[in-house]
Amino acid sequence: MEYVPPINGDQGDPNRGYINKDPLNVDPNLRRGSQPPAAAIEHPMREITNVIAAAGLTPDGGDLTQLSQAIAALILANATSVDPATTTAAGIVENATVAEVKSETAGKNIIADNAKHINGVAKAFGSFNGKLGVSIFNSYGIASIVRNSSGVYTITISNALASAINNIVVTAGDSFAVNMMAVLDTTHTSTTTTVRIKIIEASSAGVIDADKISFAIFGELA
Repeated sequence: MEYVPPINGDQGDPNRGYINKDPLNVDPNLRRGSQPPAAAIEHPMREITNVIAAAGLTPDGGDLTQLSQAIAALILANATSVDPATTTAAGIVENATVAEVKSETAGKNIIADNAKHINGVAKAFGSFNGKLGVSIFNSYGIASIVRNSSGVYTITISNALASAINNIVVTAGDSFAVNMMAVLDTTHTSTTTTVRIKIIEASSAGVIDADKISFAIFGELA
């Protein structure tokens, strides 16, 4: 289809526009307005009815929605199907639910919001100076760290686990005590959000503060 200009007007301009008539204008072209050729009326109708017919519809003067119906039908009929993505080819992916992340359902895409539910990934971690209080160096998923007494600290995580915290890895070091070990404080009952650790100086078995304590907590989030 191409643009069909009015019969009158600037014959040297194939893109001349249509104008309304202006009976009071001294210019005769402006006074009578544009004269549309038959093609200007016929061609758009032919073009539209061809689209309607191409979509398998029968042109119907009583239905003024056929063009939109035809466009939608043609898009659907010519849409290219996309296979699921693989490790070697792009394609459609479906985001995994939290349950699917936990069950390691194959073929599902793990989004950032759900990555914390991956099995074997630490659900919280951090490192801190535990001398004369707590100075946190870095942390993830930690609500608070409290020094209860010399060498004893309670860690509270932001997101509760499905069961009490039992899987925690702790290391401790200090500038003045070479042989140290970190253990769970069995006098405290761990909950789904809290766990207590204590730092022991190996040679004396005394509970002491440490200036570099690092930990990681594992388990399934609630």
